[in-house]
Amino acid sequence: MADQRGFRPFEFLRDAARTSPWVASAIALHVCLIAGAAIFYTAQPEQPKVEEPFTWRTAKEQPVEEPIPPEVPPVRTAIPVQEHVEIAPIDNFVVDQDFTEDLTKEVGDPNSDSMDA
Repeated sequence: MADQRGFRPFEFLRDAARTSPWVASAIALHVCLIAGAAIFYTAQPEQPKVEEPFTWRTAKEQPVEEPIPPEVPPVRTAIPVQEHVEIAPIDNFVVDQDFTEDLTKEVGDPNSDSMDA
């Protein structure tokens, strides 16, 4: 059956601290650090704003930019047609492999020493 007592936050926090104490202590440490930082932040007096006198300034003359000439498009030619085209059929895929080496034997000399150079 469902718990009829409702949500009890202190009981929930106590159970969470019992099942994972490292997480609970890490959360508590972060809460303390944030609270301390908030106290130090609000304890500093606000700096008075210094108003500068308003002065009118005119904009400097902007140099006249010369327009950029348009790019000359490159000369393109058609791809040359090849008279002799060799197309290999997909069914006749051949790979040249050399099977002269006996792969059933062990590789290397088992009696050799690493100091033999």
